[in-house]
Amino acid sequence: MAQMPKENFSRQVESYTERLDSIDAGWYKYRCVYDNQYNMVAMEIEEGGDIFNFEFAYDEQNRLKSVVQTDNDAQYSYRTEYVYDSLGRRSEELAYFLENGVVSSETKAIYQYNEDNNVSTVIHSYYNAGTWVNDSKLEYSYDDQLDIAEILSYGNNSVNTWLLNGKTVNTYDNNHNCIETKQYYYEGEDEWWLENETHYYYDLNVPSNNIAGLDFMFYNRLFINGINHFCRNKLLYYEDWMKKSDGQFEKNRTTYYYSTITGINENPEKLLNIWPNPVDKTLYLEAAELQQVEIFSIEGRSLLTSDGLGSMDVSTLSAGCYLMKAIMKDGRITMQKFIKY
Repeated sequence: MAQMPKENFSRQVESYTERLDSIDAGWYKYRCVYDNQYNMVAMEIEEGGDIFNFEFAYDEQNRLKSVVQTDNDAQYSYRTEYVYDSLGRRSEELAYFLENGVVSSETKAIYQYNEDNNVSTVIHSYYNAGTWVNDSKLEYSYDDQLDIAEILSYGNNSVNTWLLNGKTVNTYDNNHNCIETKQYYYEGEDEWWLENETHYYYDLNVPSNNIAGLDFMFYNRLFINGINHFCRNKLLYYEDWMKKSDGQFEKNRTTYYYSTITGINENPEKLLNIWPNPVDKTLYLEAAELQQVEIFSIEGRSLLTSDGLGSMDVSTLSAGCYLMKAIMKDGRITMQKFIKY
């Protein structure tokens, strides 16, 4: 992989985290680059001297198409490819591990959806001896605001039966930010062991950028088509409480530090004002030199378009969370989220 360019991008964000951990103190630094469609196109993660590079590619509908990860020596790499169904929803995720250019393992994830077009199930499998073997399964459920409320996890045994082994429970504030996550281990007979509890803290005056959810994008799979399902506002820090074998909890804290966003559009959220939010029937738009507006589902399907003349009728949309893409006459683009009830 070529070295990541250091300048001449329309939007550039740099951030790093400090992790204060009584067991394994360390720090992490993220550097992200976005294109003029606000897609993350490159990321560099530095962890205790090791550097990992990521490149992101998108299709003509701005849906994530592939992610390639390499280490600094490029001796190994991961490549993940994303497939979409006829409704524009992510249907498969194919991952390859390459060592010295040779594929040594393959895995995949199959996405299934509920009647609200939100992800309901993700099944993970690995390729072995010419066949795909089921490995794990995640089941998603949602609250009345269509935020992810609970995730049940299952493992697969030798006779190809799903066994419940854990769950994650999320709690949100009025801005749809996840403020608490509890992870449980299933002990059987409807008994649960609390393994980990995390509390999240935000700057409620600042909208979230993609940088705020990097950890969740890779580890919790809460990013679908580039849309953050976890943070609506800027994440400041979070605290983990890990339960040890003696029953006591050990506290770790991760703090995010953000550099200044630079480029042609330093505050894209102010290009367009929309109200009311949440909305029932009519969404009003206020912007200078607005050329076109397009509304997408959370899965990235285009649903409505408008010339942006003051308002949009959204009464035909189902209840849920949507993404609005607004294009200005000078070519600038801004993204906004809104809730339809």
